[in-house]
Amino acid sequence: MSSCPSPGADSSTRTLWQRFIPSDTPWGVILLLGVPKPSPRTSPAADSSYPRYASILTTSRGRNIRTPRNTSLCITRGPLKNHKPPHTESHSHMHQTPSRNRTRPQAGHALFACCAVLLTIFCTGCRERTEAPEQIRPVRSVRVGDISPFRGRQFPGRAEALQFADLSFRVSGTLQSLPVRVGGTVEKGEVIAQLDPRDFRVRVRGAEASLARARAELARTANEFERVNEAFRSGAVSEIELVRAREAVNIASATVDAIGAELEAAQDNLTDTTLRAPFSGEIAVRYIENFQDVQPRQPVLRMFDDSRIRFTVFVPEQLMILLAAVEEIRCEFDSFPGIEIPATVDEIGREADDITRTFPITLVLEQPEGIRILAGMTGRAWVHSIRLPDDLPDEFDVTPSAIGADADGARFVWVIDEQRSIATKRPVEVGAMSPYGMRIRGVERGELVATAGAAFLREGQRVRIMETATIEDAVIPVLQSTPVRGRRSE
Repeated sequence: MSSCPSPGADSSTRTLWQRFIPSDTPWGVILLLGVPKPSPRTSPAADSSYPRYASILTTSRGRNIRTPRNTSLCITRGPLKNHKPPHTESHSHMHQTPSRNRTRPQAGHALFACCAVLLTIFCTGCRERTEAPEQIRPVRSVRVGDISPFRGRQFPGRAEALQFADLSFRVSGTLQSLPVRVGGTVEKGEVIAQLDPRDFRVRVRGAEASLARARAELARTANEFERVNEAFRSGAVSEIELVRAREAVNIASATVDAIGAELEAAQDNLTDTTLRAPFSGEIAVRYIENFQDVQPRQPVLRMFDDSRIRFTVFVPEQLMILLAAVEEIRCEFDSFPGIEIPATVDEIGREADDITRTFPITLVLEQPEGIRILAGMTGRAWVHSIRLPDDLPDEFDVTPSAIGADADGARFVWVIDEQRSIATKRPVEVGAMSPYGMRIRGVERGELVATAGAAFLREGQRVRIMETATIEDAVIPVLQSTPVRGRRSE
């Protein structure tokens, strides 16, 4: 007695078994295909109908199918085991079996084989089929009429101290004292470096002596002028003598002024031998050490005041006209992620960069509590809130690729439901071209409109949003001529 192929059976046998009878076909159906063993009363010649039954199955399915006796239907590639073809039977056996006994089993087996094949095909076709998953199409989208073209934009920059300076002496000399250290804190007016002042003191004393002599000469010439003037009035001297006396007074007075200026310069030079802090802050760099010779305007120290931070960003030219509407700006630094620091606009550049066509905008922010922003730290700034006019139009700009057309020429766009990620067709009215795309009506402010991939969408199709952008829409031309007033939006 034969049995169905086991897991260890020949691979070709398993392949045919799997091809003919699906793996999920119930075993009860397979067992129904069993063929009863021929009756013992049937002569041996009657068993010759078995290969004819196998040949019927072969004709029906194009494969060799063997139905073992009293077992389930099995499939093999080769000839039937333990079976001799009809032509191998002896002539005597064929004559011993009546024709009537041989014909009935053959017809019954053939009919049963056909029914078995049809039942198998019917069971295979009626099994539940797994539906293919719905295709989710990736699309890019744009948020029309966004309340702020700054939304989603971040502007990188680098922190700088609000006040910083490279300090130097105005005179040359030998450095006598440098009492400060890098990182040390100094107050405004505190001495931070000192040159040797001896030579400068000598010059001051010499200028003071020259000034005293000049003043004495001025006093003498003044007395002489008074005497000559009285003599002139009495007619004792001529007018020429009076003129000469007046010129002597003028020369002495000019000499006093000149020497006084020299004395003032000498005193200034003496004062400049002492370097004082111009503001309260910290020492960042020491360029020289004690007892070195210093030349005028040679950097000696670098100090800064970082109680307030200056942060410079570069803004594209199309956004410059919106700066007047900006209400609040936030900054975040890479060293302190998650900490947002408010900032204000301090300076606005009026000349664009020749290469990037961006304008420098300087922001100022206070040092936050608990952390300290150091000069040189990198970060980014963005617009947190903006105040827009109340009378904004209902027309918005989209890219031309977002607009489709029906067979009758009606224009539409695909609006994406962000909650369900489903695309819906929305009829729109298309207006004129704008610097940022095509002007349309029929969508609400803030809705997502598909751009790239919109040509392959259908109504109700699920989508995956790859990228959401913003377009500088009708807000920009309105702000060019409308004063900032109205609602606050974040």
